[in-house]
Amino acid sequence: ESVQNEFRSIVAFDSIQETFVEMGWHIPSILHEDIFALDVLSVLLGQGDSSLLNRIIKREKQMVNEIASYAYTPKDPGIFTIMASFHHEKAEPLLKEISSLVRDATNNPMSLSEIEKAKKIILSESIYEKETVQGIAKKLGFFYTVAGSLDFEKKYYEGIQNVSAHDIMRVAKTYLHPDNATISLLAPKEAE
Repeated sequence: ESVQNEFRSIVAFDSIQETFVEMGWHIPSILHEDIFALDVLSVLLGQGDSSLLNRIIKREKQMVNEIASYAYTPKDPGIFTIMASFHHEKAEPLLKEISSLVRDATNNPMSLSEIEKAKKIILSESIYEKETVQGIAKKLGFFYTVAGSLDFEKKYYEGIQNVSAHDIMRVAKTYLHPDNATISLLAPKEAE
């Protein structure tokens, strides 16, 4: 697995209108037991209108045009990502706000109702993806190719159902810390 023990960042400029940021943290592969809690955490933080990042940073504070998070978990070690698009003048306060919300996730338990809602989103995506024969084949192919087993799907959704508030805090603390973070920022040339 890739080991990172210090914060990394890169800033680039191009002929664009908006600024884009992507914050990434190394996480384990899909076969690791922490993936279930990391997937639930990614939904809680940044998938859907009621997610923490969308609710606070996009709607309440109006700091971004778009914001989302996801856990990319292939057969090899993956990455937990938060990405946003915004006006370049808001870069510093935005990064501080995101960092603050991530820190909160490591120190304060999410509510049971939010966790249950996140689990339902993950499970409903599974149902939606299998509405066609092609969808079923694609899902089975994914689990066989990436996890090495057709039975992994059952294990995965059982793992999701068993995620607790403590599990979410533990994986946030384990993986989403500054020494494991890389930030890339792409800004308009005028911001140079």
